[in-house]
Amino acid sequence: GSVQGYKDGPAQFAQMSAPAGLAIDIFLQRLYVADSGNAVIRMVDLASLRVSTIVGSVGTRGFVDGVGGAAVFKQPLGLALDVRARQLYVSDSHNHAVRVVHVDSRVVRTLAGTGVEGSNDGVGASASFFQPQAVAIDEERRLLYIVDKSPRVRRAVLVDEP
Repeated sequence: GSVQGYKDGPAQFAQMSAPAGLAIDIFLQRLYVADSGNAVIRMVDLASLRVSTIVGSVGTRGFVDGVGGAAVFKQPLGLALDVRARQLYVSDSHNHAVRVVHVDSRVVRTLAGTGVEGSNDGVGASASFFQPQAVAIDEERRLLYIVDKSPRVRRAVLVDEP
């Protein structure tokens, strides 16, 4: 559709609000979209052209790990898909965090960041970011690169093995 809003279903009738990051699974023919305005992650099945919400709660903004609609984001922006591990990495900008979605189980957990802005190097909760914007994965070397709004800050996080 061409109207901003929120609606799952056939792609020609689906609505999103401020879609941002994209990640594609060429093997399963799925396109993942960070629907930033609705604070959810959507999936477009490229075979059937159907749009569905996989995680996040429409109309609710916050910082909660959980499964499916119980997980809450503030502003999902960047996406990177680790096809081998079946994990989608999400830069949750206004939560100053990087979140991980297991695309099969739809479990969301926080990989790094605490919800408070900062610029500390570290692992997990000891790392802090200032509005992470984009993420990219090097599946071969198991590295996740993160860019936030701090001047020239680039982060690399070792990603768990699948």
